Amino acid sequence: MTETGILTDEQIDHLLSQAEVRLRGKSHSANENEISLEIVKPTTRSRKIIPKLHNNLVRTKYINDKQGVAEINAKAVLEHQQSLLADGLKAVEAPHKSKKVQSILACPAPMKVFKFIVTLTVPLGSSFIAALVVVCTSANEEQNDQTSAGPDWFDMPKTDLTPQLKRDLQLIEMRSVLDPHRHYKKNTRRGKVPTFSQTGTVIEGPTEFFSARINKKDRSKNFVEEAMATERETGRFKRKYSEIQDTKTSGKKAHYKKLMAKRRKRP
Repeated sequence: MTETGILTDEQIDHLLSQAEVRLRGKSHSANENEISLEIVKPTTRSRKIIPKLHNNLVRTKYINDKQGVAEINAKAVLEHQQSLLADGLKAVEAPHKSKKVQSILACPAPMKVFKFIVTLTVPLGSSFIAALVVVCTSANEEQNDQTSAGPDWFDMPKTDLTPQLKRDLQLIEMRSVLDPHRHYKKNTRRGKVPTFSQTGTVIEGPTEFFSARINKKDRSKNFVEEAMATERETGRFKRKYSEIQDTKTSGKKAHYKKLMAKRRKRP
């Protein structure tokens, strides 16, 4: 400082810098004493991902949850051998197969080869019939010596016409009468036996115990027993027979007697 009390520019700058340093020190100490209202998120370190172990112990679930309803997984319940038999086709082997004609398709022309599979809505335990009808217009009848339909038709054996099979075939031809509410294709070969046919039985799966389509006591062994059981429940054939008899006897002696009996009952 000079004798006159006048400060130079350098001195003023020096004093200002000192005051600024003091103010900064005071403000820093005041901020440390105050409580901060800001939320400070703690820093976390991400852990390393543990790799999954492939222990080959993953198994399919036997019961699945479908919209809150428990359902059994049929594929998981079945054994591997049974699933292979169900998914694949098994050919019927013919022990004494003729060497003259290896297949129906080898028959001489002109000929007609057509197949019809009888599809019916049958319950478990009932029998079904798969038939192959062959009509050959050629004079050569070597196909009659054939014991099976050949590999092209899964070696379907020749028809062994038993009384039970004949009765079942007659019922199949009359299926439009047994079930009049369902439409069936018209059969133009009425009364003719198929050349090659095979019978089988619908086998229930392991899950049919819980959701069987028909009770075991109500199941039938063949088509005849099934038709008789349906008739006992509905009585449709008996009712139709009585209606036909009423129309046929109208105006005859029996009809006249009924009218006379009604007249006598009147007061």
